[in-house]
Amino acid sequence: MGIIWISSIVATIILASNKKLNVALYVILSILLGPLALIIAIIDQSGKPSSKAGKPSEFSGNVAKELNDIKNSLNCLQQRVDKFEGLVREKMPLEILSTPEPAPEENEQLKAKETRGFEFVFGKYWLNRIGAVILFLGVGFFISYAFKYLNAVTKISIGYLFAIAAFIWGNILEKKKEYLKISWGILGLAWGLAYLSTYALYYIKATQIIFDPVVEMWLLVAISFLAVIYNLKYRSWIVTLFTYILAFITAGMGNFDYSTIVYCTLLVSSIAFISYRQRWHNLMLFGACGVYLIYSYWIYPQLLGAFLVSKDFSLPVYEFQLGFSIVFASWLIFLITQFFLKPDSKERLGIIVTGILVNAAFFVFLGMSLLYKVKPHLDWTLNIVFWFLMILGAVYMLCSYIYKRIGVPRLIVANASIAATLIAMAIIVKFPRLGVAFFWSLEVLSLFIIGIYYREIIYRILGAALAALVFLRIIAVDLFSNKYYAIAGLSLKHNIAIFAFTVLCFYLLGTIVKNKKIGEKIPDSEIGYYRGFIIVASILLTSILWKEVNAKWLSLALAFEGILILGIGMLFKDKAYRLCALSVFALGCLRLILVDLANINAVYKIVSFVLLGIILLSVSFIYARFISKEQQT
Repeated sequence: MGIIWISSIVATIILASNKKLNVALYVILSILLGPLALIIAIIDQSGKPSSKAGKPSEFSGNVAKELNDIKNSLNCLQQRVDKFEGLVREKMPLEILSTPEPAPEENEQLKAKETRGFEFVFGKYWLNRIGAVILFLGVGFFISYAFKYLNAVTKISIGYLFAIAAFIWGNILEKKKEYLKISWGILGLAWGLAYLSTYALYYIKATQIIFDPVVEMWLLVAISFLAVIYNLKYRSWIVTLFTYILAFITAGMGNFDYSTIVYCTLLVSSIAFISYRQRWHNLMLFGACGVYLIYSYWIYPQLLGAFLVSKDFSLPVYEFQLGFSIVFASWLIFLITQFFLKPDSKERLGIIVTGILVNAAFFVFLGMSLLYKVKPHLDWTLNIVFWFLMILGAVYMLCSYIYKRIGVPRLIVANASIAATLIAMAIIVKFPRLGVAFFWSLEVLSLFIIGIYYREIIYRILGAALAALVFLRIIAVDLFSNKYYAIAGLSLKHNIAIFAFTVLCFYLLGTIVKNKKIGEKIPDSEIGYYRGFIIVASILLTSILWKEVNAKWLSLALAFEGILILGIGMLFKDKAYRLCALSVFALGCLRLILVDLANINAVYKIVSFVLLGIILLSVSFIYARFISKEQQT
């Protein structure tokens, strides 16, 4: 019976396709009316045959009547389906039903885009922006230069005339489609010149007309507000960014006072507001880069050029307050704004992560530079750089916790990584003689823990790369160091301290995979790499013993090292440790036979052979007693 049902469905599909009807509708009908075919077949099999040939029975007549009713029902249903198809064709345009081919003009535009190379992009767009910046700087130098025959009002007027001319020119070009993007650069130049001319009213001595900083601030607020409103209509973050870059350059053309902080804070705040309002994550990222770079190469040199700067390039407190306040305000505004940017796509999430890292990196670098330069002028006994890094690390730990509450794992990882790095840097600043390898070793451990906890492979890759650098560094440099540390009245050699710390970190990395909760978060393909840390740590431990232990006792020292590693392997039931221990025992035996047997004094020889023999016998007993039980289990 099922075959009849399936056959009726297949036949319906074939007939509907041949007649160019709606196949989907007829498939549904065939599935729904399939049971009727089964009922007919069942009735036909169970019905009694006619008593006389040529005369149908009463039952056969009933069947024929039912079949006729079914046929009439199908005809009515067919009419309704045809009517429904007609209504659908009337309501739905033909363009929607068919896939339109691209117009010839669109094909030409696509081909033109494909043929555009570096020459076209650089010649049409980048030369436009570079030329706008150069023209802006030329007008800026003209305004700030002290001419004999031009007074302040004349130069300011010329600046505004250049701005108006750029506005008119940009608006004319904007109406032509082929010059649209070129007009954006010119309009950005116009707003930059308007910023510059307004800024010059107070901050540039050669053109100072206004002598009240409050009035100047209100004028700058007004022009900033107009610039924000005007740039929003373009829906282009590139135009807005270009405008603000020129506005920040103006801050490096005049005098500096506390109102300069307000001006720069105003610009950064408007960048942050537009980024949030328009959801321009790129504007936030490149705006932060632009602000810090302009400060580094335009504003900061002006601070260092002040007459109060001493010959040793230390920075007076006043200049420090100006520079640090600008950097701090920019960092804080960008940090807060990043909480409001929504990571609603993978691309935007990556931009936010990059922005967080860029904001932290620039602030730490510029902040530490300013703190070191002002340090000679302060009478503070505390280490301000150390506390700067520690407080900043605590702030990023708080940010990591906030992102955890929000539920964005990648941003948790980014902030936690920054916090760990800052705290490690603070330790290096507090104890400068510890050396870079301590910082690197701690960073390796932090990167792996964060990468495992949040299942982010990029942090584990960075940790592995940094671990390789740590190994090369301490083998090539720290192993031969002769520095000493004074800790609690004791003298500790640098190479012993760094090797011990690194070995401990690597052993921890090799052992954490034994934990079930941690092991579940690590892919099976990476387990072997973590076991490699145990081997590397054993090599480092052997190397420092070889370097520092007296040759008379080296074989015995290797034996005790083997006992230590074997004990760890027994404690954690870890085969990797036990194999490393056996390798160390083998190395000690080889050295005892090849070197000690011929070269060392008889007393040392007796002690080494006796103790090493006892150690090896004890190890064999341990293997016989415990390892065999473990294998049986």
